[in-house]
Amino acid sequence: GEVRALAGAAARGDAGAEAALRVKLHQLAGAAGSYGLPELSDAARALMATLEAQGAAACAPGLDALEALHRVAAQRLG
Repeated sequence: GEVRALAGAAARGDAGAEAALRVKLHQLAGAAGSYGLPELSDAARALMATLEAQGAAACAPGLDALEALHRVAAQRLG
């Protein structure tokens, strides 16, 4: 999805994509919290922390978890 594409571009050194990824993760964390999806919110926040501490290249494992939680949330919300 969009988050994975941004992470890939950021890992290749695209500073604009990294900034957009930060914004998207922040929005996702907030929206998930608002919809009562704390696991998804926590995963987005953890990925933001990884991005800040280690860079976009380190985000791949977190992206897999985030996408899995997103699929579950989408099914739950219908």
